[in-house]
Amino acid sequence: ALRRAVMSSWELCSQARSWQELAALSRVLAERSAHGPQRATIVAEYPEQLIPQLTKLASGELAASKVPALRPQLVFVCSGQGSQWLGMGRSLMTEDTAFRATLERCDRFVRARYGWSVLDELVADEADSRLEETDVTQLTLASGQLALGALLRSWGIVADALVGQSVGEVVACCLSGMLELEEALRIVGERALAVRDHVGTPGGMLAVTLPVGLDESGLLALAPGLEIGAYNSPRGIVLSGSLEAV
Repeated sequence: ALRRAVMSSWELCSQARSWQELAALSRVLAERSAHGPQRATIVAEYPEQLIPQLTKLASGELAASKVPALRPQLVFVCSGQGSQWLGMGRSLMTEDTAFRATLERCDRFVRARYGWSVLDELVADEADSRLEETDVTQLTLASGQLALGALLRSWGIVADALVGQSVGEVVACCLSGMLELEEALRIVGERALAVRDHVGTPGGMLAVTLPVGLDESGLLALAPGLEIGAYNSPRGIVLSGSLEAV
């Protein structure tokens, strides 16, 4: 049965006219086709590597248990302000020692330099929470993500690459070893204070997901003084301007 399945896959793959077609076909075979009691998976970096391996598997020359596999690469995406939510990290604070130890290290730095507690903010109820204040939000987010990175490392999960947006850029630098933890927190904290202290006029920002095909100039025409504040993704932008315009 395995040999028949392999031969069927071989015939389909040999008819693919491009690497894109082959990738799409492989996805269908892996995720959508009916699965029997045995399965074999082949990992190939180039199309030319795939057909010979399928041929060997079908003929019995390549045992299924010896099919070479490549470890998939792992990327961590560290987020910026806006991803926070009341109650985040509370269970991990009590359940995971690596997470808690890193949070406590962050808390000591924030207490000494900025006079408030990350730990207290993470357990605050809605009435007492200050997560809507820029400096508190950004330092708490950074601390939580640094603690999460420590937790994953303790499990042996290490990223091959890290990327971040806004506050997450600093977190990514720290998790990659480019910055010490306290150095990263100082950058986040001073940046947040600069943003807070230089807000002299009533303005605002709004994250917007653009429908496919919409010209962003159409959005700017909706209100005078509206501007593009940032491009976060191919379809995600930040609008900025007066509160009325936003």
